[in-house]
Amino acid sequence: MKIFRLLLFLLAFSLNANEVVNLWSGRDQTLPGNGAWSIAAEHGRILASGDGTVRFELPALADGATLDTVLTRDGKAQKVRFHSPKPLTGIYAGCQDLPKKKENRLIQYGLPAAFKRLPEIWFCGAFPPKVAGRLFFVFADRRDFPQNIGNDWESISLKRAKNPGRLSVLYDKKEQSLGLDGDFTYAMLRKNKKIVVVFSPEFDLEKIENVLLLKQLVEENEK
Repeated sequence: MKIFRLLLFLLAFSLNANEVVNLWSGRDQTLPGNGAWSIAAEHGRILASGDGTVRFELPALADGATLDTVLTRDGKAQKVRFHSPKPLTGIYAGCQDLPKKKENRLIQYGLPAAFKRLPEIWFCGAFPPKVAGRLFFVFADRRDFPQNIGNDWESISLKRAKNPGRLSVLYDKKEQSLGLDGDFTYAMLRKNKKIVVVFSPEFDLEKIENVLLLKQLVEENEK
């Protein structure tokens, strides 16, 4: 059983106690600090406790699983949700024109390494996507911007997520483009039943919040 130490430097107890902090399971992590602390499951069973540096031994969760806990320190409680190393398990999607590092990371998170039928969901490295489908996630490089997106979309919306980005939309009489002088995380383009989500180049697949955003967008646009 792989042991990991809980890295909670992202936890700030000034946050709203109802806000959930998402963390990976199955990774070596640690949190220096002072004062008594405890981590408890939702039903109240104490999973670990100590004084000073937080260290918590927990195996990697099963594919797609989560574990809700509460970290209490200095009398203040913070909800913490641990996620499986493979949170994208169950999403039938393919990769197209992605750098190998990104493709391998997405497969590590649970995407299929191979498929018997062509998926309708694709993770792409270029715009416009060069494959047929319904839902596309585009991870473009900085050098690809400004990115001409054409004028035939039914709707274009810019979205902010927990991790910021730099996206903006540029309009003129001849074309519409995505630029990098804004503060949006991603752009969502819709036409008929086709949806293309273009992410800011800063979108880091190492950050759990970003991976969970991908999962959320798939779930929201499954129909």
